[in-house]
Amino acid sequence: MSNKNYFWSYNLNSTYFFMFIMIMMNFLSLMTNNLNYLWILLEINLLIFLFLFTQNSKQFSTIAMFFIIQSLSSLILIFIFNMNSSLFNLNFINMWFYLTMSMKLGLFPFSWLPLMFFKNMNWMMIFIYSTLQKFIPFLMIKNMFNLNQNYWIFYICLISMIFSTISSLFLNNFKSIMAMSSINNSCWMIILLINNFYYFILYFIIYSIIMLMISKYLFKLNINFNYEFIYMFSNKKYSMIYFTLLLFMLSMIPPMCSFIIKLNASMFLIYNNMMITNMILMIYSTLSILMYLNILIKSLYFMFIKYKIIYNFFNMNKNMFSLMIMSFSLMTMFLLIYLLL
Repeated sequence: MSNKNYFWSYNLNSTYFFMFIMIMMNFLSLMTNNLNYLWILLEINLLIFLFLFTQNSKQFSTIAMFFIIQSLSSLILIFIFNMNSSLFNLNFINMWFYLTMSMKLGLFPFSWLPLMFFKNMNWMMIFIYSTLQKFIPFLMIKNMFNLNQNYWIFYICLISMIFSTISSLFLNNFKSIMAMSSINNSCWMIILLINNFYYFILYFIIYSIIMLMISKYLFKLNINFNYEFIYMFSNKKYSMIYFTLLLFMLSMIPPMCSFIIKLNASMFLIYNNMMITNMILMIYSTLSILMYLNILIKSLYFMFIKYKIIYNFFNMNKNMFSLMIMSFSLMTMFLLIYLLL
């Protein structure tokens, strides 16, 4: 059987094995607060990711660039962890640490890195880079963060969110849009991380599941550009409904149950008198929905004009309709349970 039929372009069993190791490294990282141990686990994850990257991409220049950038950031990290605070100013150490974390996570001023990498990754690697590869850097930020001394990490997140939201409105490559979406969600996860670790884990799990569903779906259809959705929606009647639900879940808007997590982060900022930060986050979080709606609106417009296709949603297959009703019911139920508790 051809490898094109697999979600994973490399040997399926081998890929699952290496992904299992990466997941175990992430679980082990939860059991320690030592930054040196976290650095070791991060490097193991990086080696596994590089191996999978080389097996799933022929762009060796991009792989070499990824290796150089990640190696440089890792060397800076181990140097920072062993700095003597009596010889170096604490603000200087924190500045270099957060710049290095920005390089690892693709935040400002390194927001151009995910754009470059995602274009040369398949959807499997995009999923791993957006989820498993970022978990340990998040934990490093949690262990290093001090709310009384490091308010400027919020401003890194703000600038990253502004850049990703505005840039996504002018992109036609869907992989680039997902790179901007990854930056946007990473900013929210950092804010939740320093607020409530439980909500961060919940956000991370929900985001990982949604990214897995989207990546698997787009890998199967081999879609990279926005205009390719037009042909997909015209040939498969219910693809638009399914994909729309996935995008709405990723944007985390009402009535999706994941919206309550963003609401909690907003309340935390209000309680800490960070009104301007909260206002900017909410505005650009709302605008970020346009990056997803832009795809759907353009696809529907060209479908109605060029193909003259009109969908009758009320005459759809009963099983599909029942599945949609059940999904919305479950999301509403989870939201009500959270509010009652």
